[in-house]
Amino acid sequence: MEILHRDNDIIVCIKQRGILSQYDEKKPNMITALKDSLGVEAYPVHRLDREVGGVMVYALNKKSAASLSAQVADRSFSKQYTALLHGVPEKAEDTLEDLLYFDKAKN
Repeated sequence: MEILHRDNDIIVCIKQRGILSQYDEKKPNMITALKDSLGVEAYPVHRLDREVGGVMVYALNKKSAASLSAQVADRSFSKQYTALLHGVPEKAEDTLEDLLYFDKAKN
């Protein structure tokens, strides 16, 4: 697991595709991975879908979890999403907009 930053309050790491952001006793997840590899209790304050990889921020104590969760709620915690495309786009720059589809069968 790649750790980008760690202090007494937070850990910032890279979540790989195929692993859950939050705890699940039956599936590979970041909470268990952090505890097993670093011996820390981690609290998720945001999430990435299982099939998405990227930077995750976890709180290492309840006070930090509450503070970060409040920042997520009031949108002062900013996130940026970047997509990797295959092939060559027709335009050098563009905006793609679409509704996200929720697949109940795959959650």
